[in-house]
Amino acid sequence: MLRKRIAWATHGCLEPFVPVAKTIPKQLAGIVARVATEISVGRGEDASGTVRTNARRASGRHTADSVIAALLL
Repeated sequence: MLRKRIAWATHGCLEPFVPVAKTIPKQLAGIVARVATEISVGRGEDASGTVRTNARRASGRHTADSVIAALLL
């Protein structure tokens, strides 16, 4: 079914879909692997946001050790 949609999009009238439709077959293995493993970047993004927030809170501290200590609280 996906192949039919890709074929429709590459030969269809909607010009914005054509580049995407041509990219999907090239990246299909990665797309399938991503869907199959159900890996999400959400946890990494959450951790990054936490680190940034805590680093902002620790802005008065002048050493990396102080910032790390604040992150570990």
